[in-house]
Amino acid sequence: MKKTSGKQVTKTKRAPAKTRRPAAQGQSKPGAASVADFYAHAIAIEREAAENYRDLAAQMRNLGNQEIAGLFERLANMEQLHALGLQTRAKGIKLPRLPAKAHAWLDAGPTEVPRYELLFSRVQRHHVLLLALRAERHAKEYFERIGKRSDKAEIRKLAAELAADEAEHISWIELAIEREPQPAVEDDFA
Repeated sequence: MKKTSGKQVTKTKRAPAKTRRPAAQGQSKPGAASVADFYAHAIAIEREAAENYRDLAAQMRNLGNQEIAGLFERLANMEQLHALGLQTRAKGIKLPRLPAKAHAWLDAGPTEVPRYELLFSRVQRHHVLLLALRAERHAKEYFERIGKRSDKAEIRKLAAELAADEAEHISWIELAIEREPQPAVEDDFA
């Protein structure tokens, strides 16, 4: 304690500045602080999308909708190819470790596909397509946003490529929506 003009003043020690835990401990934020961060998040997004599309395909197949199941299987395969391509391109780069489901849809992360558990067993096919469309748009916007914000040419180029891939997926889903009968009551899924 320190006395000043008859008053006692307690001098407190300043808490040390919080240090950011290393990305290797799973603390990397969604984005592109570095090329390694961008690759790690992009790979996670593509892997999660592939897994979720496979789940949706199985759900649609179980409900007897082979056409939409086929679309979701095609999208799952494309997402898996994207993830593998990103892994190949990132070879030799030490990627941060991300927590499982780093981009889970419920956490408002930039994953591309909603989990099918969110869907009722008798949800209308049109609504499933609208959910997939919204997720693909979300992923496209994410990659566009990262590309615009990054000062690294490699990230801008890769983000533009991924956004273009998502735009292609959006067009596939939009075509499927056009072929699918509209439900009597439209929900705001997209």
